[in-house]
Amino acid sequence: MWQTTRLRAVTRTTIVAASPVVEIGSMVRVGVRRAGASPREVVLTGVISPAVPSARVSVQRLTLGGRWVPIVRSGVEQLAGDRTRYRVAVPKARRASVLRVAVTPMDGGAHAIGYSRELRLRAAAR
Repeated sequence: MWQTTRLRAVTRTTIVAASPVVEIGSMVRVGVRRAGASPREVVLTGVISPAVPSARVSVQRLTLGGRWVPIVRSGVEQLAGDRTRYRVAVPKARRASVLRVAVTPMDGGAHAIGYSRELRLRAAAR
């Protein structure tokens, strides 16, 4: 399925029975890679599929308590075909950290939030 869909099963007999409505979300697929780095920041880029032209990109860091907190937000750029891309510079933390990219589609519920794989970053140079 390419979009979030609501399903319900109904019998076609004289005794009608119907299931509750079930919503199946279609997440966007988020790629991530390091495009460059300096002693103080790292640049992350990636492609989002299917295209979500009004999406919000949020780079998140895993805290010591196990929660994901946003550290940088950005927009997206439309690509040819059914894809969009992002590029964001992320400041390096003082200690090694784990990052991921979350994409919020903002398309009226047609797609669910998608997440990239986790990236492990070294600490910033002092």
